[in-house]
Amino acid sequence: MAKNGGKQGRVIRRHQSNIPIEDFLEWHNQLRTKKRGSGLYALYQGDELRYVGRATQSIRARISSHMHDPQKAFTHFSVFLVTGANTTARERRIVDLEALLLHIMKPVPQWNKQVTQFIGAEKLEVEE
Repeated sequence: MAKNGGKQGRVIRRHQSNIPIEDFLEWHNQLRTKKRGSGLYALYQGDELRYVGRATQSIRARISSHMHDPQKAFTHFSVFLVTGANTTARERRIVDLEALLLHIMKPVPQWNKQVTQFIGAEKLEVEE
């Protein structure tokens, strides 16, 4: 293990899954106290994944906005706070992680209308 306790190279610095929506205010306050409360989140209706989203500024604000959308009822959510050397690096990492998830998940969750594209990545092509 690395000298720094395994922190070198990590992508997710804190996470919690399957949080009941009734506990949002408790988690809202917990996330507010964490520096850089940005990353990915997932919304569930029961066991069904309905949405994967990114928050480059505030996960708590993004989840709160979904809670106030009558078209998007959900019962649970998960949060994944992402690391980054600086704001720009963290935001790029968040976008690429969301793109990765949406490219490999089949079917794509019903509330995700479009698949995020990777930042600056090139498609692999067979060389002739």
